[in-house]
Amino acid sequence: LDIIANTWWPRIARRIFNKSEPEEQHLGSQLILGGAHPAKNMGDAPWPQTDVYTFSSPNFEPKKGGYRQILSIGAPDERYMKGVTKLVSNFAFLQSSIGGDFGPGSMLAHYLKSELEDAHLPGVSSLFQVGMASRRKVSINNFSEARFSADGDALQEDKFPPIACSYDEFVAICQSNGLGSSASLC
Repeated sequence: LDIIANTWWPRIARRIFNKSEPEEQHLGSQLILGGAHPAKNMGDAPWPQTDVYTFSSPNFEPKKGGYRQILSIGAPDERYMKGVTKLVSNFAFLQSSIGGDFGPGSMLAHYLKSELEDAHLPGVSSLFQVGMASRRKVSINNFSEARFSADGDALQEDKFPPIACSYDEFVAICQSNGLGSSASLC
């Protein structure tokens, strides 16, 4: 990831951004790129060394996160940043990894959703996607919760909007919602 983040990725991001429409450029672009090292571990532990970078338009200069540093894009609320720092420092968070690949990510998404219920932030969704990277696989899952009554009826269930997995699906979703679709080309 160090090589990718410091060589070709910023050039590609700049090229795509610079070919975008001016109104898109005005909105800006920020990305997070993370991955697990194919051979290096975190000390003697069996966990791979992971690296995370953030990139922001217009130059997309790489900013590498430090060990145990919480990274974000956009304009994160300070309450979230403090809460996430507190959560990931808790031993129970580390223990959640026994809950499978998505144990820690699901715990984090649940915490953030709880924070939103206590104090809603305009423009911040209560739906979260949890991405995990390991040497075996990289996957992104939707995190949703359902609440049930004592008799088993669903009281509240989060519903993700459809997510396109191809450009054709993206166009179909746009059309079904009465939206136009366009994209920047490399």
